[in-house]
Amino acid sequence: MSAFELIDILNSLLNNLKNRKNEHFINTEMEIIIDSIEEEVNEDEYFNEFMAFINIFQDKFDDWTKNVISVEQKWVQIFNIFEEKDVNVSNLAMVVEFAFCLPCQTRQ
Repeated sequence: MSAFELIDILNSLLNNLKNRKNEHFINTEMEIIIDSIEEEVNEDEYFNEFMAFINIFQDKFDDWTKNVISVEQKWVQIFNIFEEKDVNVSNLAMVVEFAFCLPCQTRQ
């Protein structure tokens, strides 16, 4: 999946969630998060951050397939690498934080 496709998916998700605000589906905290992501994510910077993420992901992929590691631990490793390299990933962090705050849905 390309960064452009991911941005389109995120925009679509934000629009769907906004539409559900009127149905009182989303609580106030979620509204604040949605509004802040929409206002604060710089798409150009996010693209660069996402491409850096892809490079780290590719480097770690073999290790992660050999060892069972939780999704949360994978993100911790990724953000630790960014921190070690002193790379600002504030846009990516907002998107990941948003994704982790969404309720889980089981497939039927």
